[in-house]
Amino acid sequence: MYTGNKFKIPPLWGVNTIAYSNEEKAEELAFNLEDQFTIPNIQDSKNDKIVNNEVKKLLRQTPKNDIDPCTPEEVTEAIKITKEKEPGKRCNYERNDTKPAD
Repeated sequence: MYTGNKFKIPPLWGVNTIAYSNEEKAEELAFNLEDQFTIPNIQDSKNDKIVNNEVKKLLRQTPKNDIDPCTPEEVTEAIKITKEKEPGKRCNYERNDTKPAD
């Protein structure tokens, strides 16, 4: 809110209080900025042990490769798209008989 040559900041909701004075507002803004720029503690030693053990188990196993590779024809058939379901701009070259320059 602008009053004359100064901006008047309305009361601010703090963590547990409402800040009315300029000092209280400055303090609440400082707390808010501090909270926003503090890196959260995401370390959990119990979880880290579980993850590390599972990763070690997976790395010790021999990889299973019992899947037959795809043929080029299977890949072509899987990605074939009809003109009605084609993404992007619609270009009907058959009607115009002209193609855009490369």
